[in-house]
Amino acid sequence: MENEIRALMVIEILGRPVEYILESMDSIVTKIGGEKGARIITKKVHEAKAVEKADNLFTTFAEIEFETENIETLFRIIFTYNPSHIDIINPEQLVLKNTSLNLIANEIIRKLHQYDEVAKILSIERNILANKLRQANIPVSEIPSAMHPEIQKQAVKAADKKSGSKIKKQKGKTSRKKKRGMHDDKR
Repeated sequence: MENEIRALMVIEILGRPVEYILESMDSIVTKIGGEKGARIITKKVHEAKAVEKADNLFTTFAEIEFETENIETLFRIIFTYNPSHIDIINPEQLVLKNTSLNLIANEIIRKLHQYDEVAKILSIERNILANKLRQANIPVSEIPSAMHPEIQKQAVKAADKKSGSKIKKQKGKTSRKKKRGMHDDKR
């Protein structure tokens, strides 16, 4: 393959029980080896160890040296498996076409939007829960929102719009059902 890229990545897993994280790691390594356009050269899964100051929590990691047929495949693997570290071994220099760079940049943007959406949803849900606790007169310690206040306002507006449109649609369906029911009664 002309554009082959050889890289070494480290994948880490934290969880419990120890058997589960070892099975999960084996599954991940197998999936990486099965990725179209990728080939594992070497792999080493390290022994699982207990995490200090954590009850029954374990961690393990794998070092995987692999080749991909192009940079797009390399980044697809990076975005899919979220390694904690990656080293590109070969080639020393890459020639990158703008189409390849566009694909990579758009994938980065897509992932960032996904993370941003999750952060906004969690922040909104946290605020809703805090408000419900306050309404029930349950003391809530003030936990600062991780989201900038202006972005939080926009997220709340977007969530209100989204839920508002669902409510309107549901009301419309309900009223049609009621109308049908009224007609049935007249018959």
